Amino acid sequence: MSSENAPRDDSARSILESVEPAPSDSSHPFSFMESSSPFHEVGVGLGSMTDLHPLAGSDYLAPACREAFPASAASPASASASCHPSSFSSPSRSASRSPLLDRSSSRLDQIELVPLTSSSLDVLCEPSDSSPKAYSLDAQDETTTTTQQPLHPPSASDEKTTSSSSSPAPLCWITSLPWHASWAGALARTLTEGVTRAVTPAAALHLAVRLATTKPATAKKHILKTILLKQRKAALSALVDVWCAAEVAFAVWHAVRAHQLIKKPTDLALARPPPGEEFELAQQLAEQLRAAAAATNSTVAEELALWFVRDYKEHGGLLPAAASEMTRDDVEAWICYATTHKEPHEMERHERDALLKPLEALLPKDSLSPRRCRSGSDARYGRIRPIRLTMDPVRCSHRPLISYAVTHLGIKVAETAALWTRGFIHHGGGKVTYWRRAARPEREGAKQIPVCLLHGMGVGIVPYLGLVDLWLADEPGREVFLFEFHSISLRVAPTSPPSAEETVRIIADALASYGWEKAHFVGHSYGSSVLAWLVKMSSVVAAATFCDPICFLLGKADVAYGFSYRTPQTLLDCLVKYFVAEELHVAITLHRHFFGRHNCLPVSALEGVPFAVVLSEDDSIVPSKAVAAHLKAEAPETCVEVTILKGHSHAQFIVDAAARQTIHAAFRKADKKRHEEEERMEVASTKVRSLLGIAHAC
Repeated sequence: MSSENAPRDDSARSILESVEPAPSDSSHPFSFMESSSPFHEVGVGLGSMTDLHPLAGSDYLAPACREAFPASAASPASASASCHPSSFSSPSRSASRSPLLDRSSSRLDQIELVPLTSSSLDVLCEPSDSSPKAYSLDAQDETTTTTQQPLHPPSASDEKTTSSSSSPAPLCWITSLPWHASWAGALARTLTEGVTRAVTPAAALHLAVRLATTKPATAKKHILKTILLKQRKAALSALVDVWCAAEVAFAVWHAVRAHQLIKKPTDLALARPPPGEEFELAQQLAEQLRAAAAATNSTVAEELALWFVRDYKEHGGLLPAAASEMTRDDVEAWICYATTHKEPHEMERHERDALLKPLEALLPKDSLSPRRCRSGSDARYGRIRPIRLTMDPVRCSHRPLISYAVTHLGIKVAETAALWTRGFIHHGGGKVTYWRRAARPEREGAKQIPVCLLHGMGVGIVPYLGLVDLWLADEPGREVFLFEFHSISLRVAPTSPPSAEETVRIIADALASYGWEKAHFVGHSYGSSVLAWLVKMSSVVAAATFCDPICFLLGKADVAYGFSYRTPQTLLDCLVKYFVAEELHVAITLHRHFFGRHNCLPVSALEGVPFAVVLSEDDSIVPSKAVAAHLKAEAPETCVEVTILKGHSHAQFIVDAAARQTIHAAFRKADKKRHEEEERMEVASTKVRSLLGIAHAC
């Protein structure tokens, strides 16, 4: 949507009332934000902010526009593409513009992924079974053919056939429900957030009433009865009083702690590169945007525009910006953040021009509007503003003490019991701890290098026990390390998250303390960024398996936008956004310690490291299809396989045994490639030693 066609503030309400659902347009660059309801999520309480309004999605067409393009005259896909407001201000994009964005839930059962060839990434094929499938980058796997079908809504008979021929995996049904962020998601979030937020005020009110109505003598007698356990009722009442007092005290501590952490960090200099390297980072960002544009069949300007949003104070939401709205000032603000974590006014004019030069080389000539004259409320950014993850306000919400009692104590007890029964022993006591299962010399796999798990954001190691069991069943003698990151595990973390350098040192020291120089690392989601640190800052990575990786193509805005700014599209998204993304320590890790120069992993850095990548087709955070196309185009020979889990969302493999088997198969392929490389190097080394011995004898 261009600036000329953007709705004005005074007419925003009428526009919202005039829209109605229509067939999805996967060609629109923001169709991944689509919603089936014109109601947007309303944030509640401290730190909550409303996200992109569903009007920005592609499921909404004006009634007059729909009448102009009846179904009999054009296919729904073409009608939607022609009617969308963005089509009046920018050239229409082809259906293959961005495979990542084709997320219409009404056609999910008709989408079948095909082998990752340059000509087949965007093809919609016949429906098949719902089990996850692996697609290799090897040439021999490119012989599979599929039949392309036209883009049309499934008929009633098709839906019946599809539903009868495929059944959801156990415990996965909730992730595939067609509940968008409308009444179901809004109700779920309102109830869960309302209940958790009401706990602390209710505890404070109860405590105040007790203090106001209880006399000192009565209170003394009450405590004595509790100690002697003469009355169960008195004991229960006293426990409630103690819990209420603890909730109030924790709320005060949490507020103070949040105030300390939310402030702009004083160690932001850690995110800034050494003097002179910011220009190299600018070149790398430009290359990332070029690769993202090539992978999604779009332009660099369109990819760059995804980093900008427009504020609409009329309804409190965020709308996406169009490429035509970007000015030189806007791009300067973003590039200064992305390379140096500084405001533009903190840098000299010649420095800003030098940072912009690589981007301007990829943009059409004179595509950026001249600098605007700023005044009033638009003095800082004007119409649009960039997404700046580590400099924007932190989006966090309060959690009562009882919720941390579940995630910090309850799940910790369950984790300890489960890992002890599997032979693991806990080590460490700092910011990064780990569980270790020593090698069993008498069993298979004892001579293999250890496996190291780097978990993602959530409740720690517990969700990955199914994957750990596969390793133990396959090679019961192999040594296993499970590293824990407390700042992203929904626990009370008294200290700030460790830096990238500190984390790498702790992991390398843990391996070295048991005589290991290298290991096979498995990183999921945020853990893939830790794996990127290890690849770039150490030599301990012998092989790698990436699950839902966020470290590739960070030049695209999907990861930064998806986890913190995106409007939830499903019921599960609503719950994850509140219970995980907006938890204080998780939000601090994302908004104050997520630095692009550390987390972005160029594919070239994996040269010589066998690795496999597992992606989820319907991932709302990782641009899965773009990453797959990028890896096919630029990955070295050591990339043994790229696997796409059909119909899966981010981290859904945790509750799907078949998907875990697929991940384990990819892990085995990377491990086999690593073993072959070691044998080849050993043979080469033996030959060299033999030749040196012969030369010495002569």
